[in-house]
Amino acid sequence: MRHIQIHGGGDEDFVLNRVINEIKTLNIHRTPENCLTILKVAEIEWEESPINRTEVIRRVLYLLFNTDAIPGYKERPDLKDCEYVLGQFCENILRNNRRSFKREYFIDKLKEYCTERVLTLDVEVVFDVLFANNILVIRSEGYEFKAVYWIYYFAAHRMYHDTEFCKHILDKQNYLRYPEIVEFYTGIDRSRTDALLIILNDLRDTCDTVNKKCGLPLGMNPYRFAQWNPSEEAIKKMHDEVSTGLLGSNFPDIVKDEYSDNGYNPVRPFDHEIGVILNDFSVDRLKQALKAGSRALRNSDYAKPDVKRELLKEVMRSWEQVSMVVVAISTLLARQGQASFDGHGFELRGDFGEDYKERLTRIWSVIPMNIVNWFKNDLSSKKLGALFKDSIDVETNELRKHCLIRMLIVERPLKWKVMVEDYIAETGKTRSIYGIV
Repeated sequence: MRHIQIHGGGDEDFVLNRVINEIKTLNIHRTPENCLTILKVAEIEWEESPINRTEVIRRVLYLLFNTDAIPGYKERPDLKDCEYVLGQFCENILRNNRRSFKREYFIDKLKEYCTERVLTLDVEVVFDVLFANNILVIRSEGYEFKAVYWIYYFAAHRMYHDTEFCKHILDKQNYLRYPEIVEFYTGIDRSRTDALLIILNDLRDTCDTVNKKCGLPLGMNPYRFAQWNPSEEAIKKMHDEVSTGLLGSNFPDIVKDEYSDNGYNPVRPFDHEIGVILNDFSVDRLKQALKAGSRALRNSDYAKPDVKRELLKEVMRSWEQVSMVVVAISTLLARQGQASFDGHGFELRGDFGEDYKERLTRIWSVIPMNIVNWFKNDLSSKKLGALFKDSIDVETNELRKHCLIRMLIVERPLKWKVMVEDYIAETGKTRSIYGIV
């Protein structure tokens, strides 16, 4: 076995964490083969693991196309040429929604693309390298890319080179069907302000749509009354804030009745009502837009700062909107402990108490933590610390600021502890740490 040298690490735990982080970033299985590939990539360039999956995949491909396994009599493919022609091939896959193909079709198409662009590329070697490294695998109807993110990665490069295809993906929110393509597109040069502006407007419109369909009053926020050890008065104020907001909303009567104690029927099933809320109120679409927007933001180091600030502001506003939806249906969860429908599930885990009011209060207290946990992986990046700080300094909404502080604690960027301490000192201990510990 070839000896692998790791430069700059030295510590076994450091090396192990590097491999684990890379595999998590790529979202691939922890097989010996994948671990070995990551370690080989580390030979090329050892540094702290990037959250930019575009860069990680580029390094993996660079290794594969520069391996000694390619015979000396064969022309070694240029990686950028490969990304270009594979981008055209994957555009074709997405447009036709057909993932399976024959080897001959793959070879002929890539040769056609090379002829069009006057490129010299041994496309048979390209196929052999992809197949030998399990990027292409045999399925019942032919060959396929083993993981769909390979299709999105190469298609993102096609977006970078082809204005028409880029417009096709970004227009009319087509990217919401596959948010990863936006992630890879923005990660190519980390300066895709054009994409951020489109996503920013789409996210704002989607959040507005959810808000309009829900019909909750603008500025409804029970968390402005929240405390670490809430008094009866504070709990009543939170309850009144939600109850008043719901009365004039578009939520089903079963949700309103829970707050007003009017006409509550304990036999009536909850699943359908929750399904109506999440589907008809476009919450699912908002979640997809959030995923695309968050991943694009964390990849856009060199995009225009004002656009990044506005996009983060809309991400936080969308987090708040989802929070208010969960607050509204929290009475249903407090009543039966769980509810599910067609792939969506809500379940209380842990001790929430036996008394209904106690359960409801505890559910409210952990909603901010859960919102951050649901969405943090798409926004996760230590490099966003400065952007978080800018937003925390100007944010006036208690819930949004609280979520930003929680992200600081999760990511721990430079000077995170000072920012958290300043936040606690500014708001007062009894107010600031609800849900943090």
